[in-house]
Amino acid sequence: MQKSLLAHIASNFISEYENVANSSIAYLLNEYTSPREALKNILGIDEVPTHYITELSTKSNGRPDVTGLDINGNKAVIIEGKFWANLTENQPNNYLKELTDTGKLLFFAPDKRVNSLELEISSRLNQEDGRIIVYSWNNFLDLVEVENNKNHNAYLASDLNQLKELCQRMDTEGMPPLSMSDLAPMNGRISSHFSDVIDECQPILKKWKHSDFKGTKKQVVNMDMVFIFVPMTLLACCVLTVLNGLGKTATLLSGYTYGILNGKNRKKLFVS
Repeated sequence: MQKSLLAHIASNFISEYENVANSSIAYLLNEYTSPREALKNILGIDEVPTHYITELSTKSNGRPDVTGLDINGNKAVIIEGKFWANLTENQPNNYLKELTDTGKLLFFAPDKRVNSLELEISSRLNQEDGRIIVYSWNNFLDLVEVENNKNHNAYLASDLNQLKELCQRMDTEGMPPLSMSDLAPMNGRISSHFSDVIDECQPILKKWKHSDFKGTKKQVVNMDMVFIFVPMTLLACCVLTVLNGLGKTATLLSGYTYGILNGKNRKKLFVS
């Protein structure tokens, strides 16, 4: 992976990687036309603001990462750049309240997080909202590069390489900094209980005619298990990745134990 000065500074001296990336996005949108053209394509609109402010405070709806103001000073575009930080209590619902009637709320996320972030946002909405778009950092920067190649600007090309390297590093190598909530005692207790649940479910799943455990083995080493759970409804998807344990990825396409143990809405269990 190509190294850049921006990624070096961000990784060695700054813990808030998202602030660095979001400030860079605001700079690109303010300084160059190509990023704004790319933004039009993503949002599906004819015009976007030419003036963007980082962390513009609101009275009661939080402080969006980047806010684009139209010629009347109204909030036409809000951009929330994410790497691995959780959504705040204001996202997305309260941010939507800040927008104009035709405004757009854009979330940037690493490639690996786009799908899960879409699910997380949907779970907070009472209904689908066309004003919200979730897009990957890399795809946005690639689109800006395409626009820049139409009328090449060497300074923008250099800036893009800097930001690209930072985003790619966070996507492939980045270990998100631990927050106080990550270190809460309840997290360890919940992980331990989940481990017990999986241990108890395993013999039941083995009896299920749709399961396939061929080529797998159980090996638990000092809680080296990582569980990724999304809110469960019937036909929801729960992906369990077991590190240094099974060494496999098991995907349950069902309503978790409800669908499996009660035999309702059954989908095949794949262990690969």
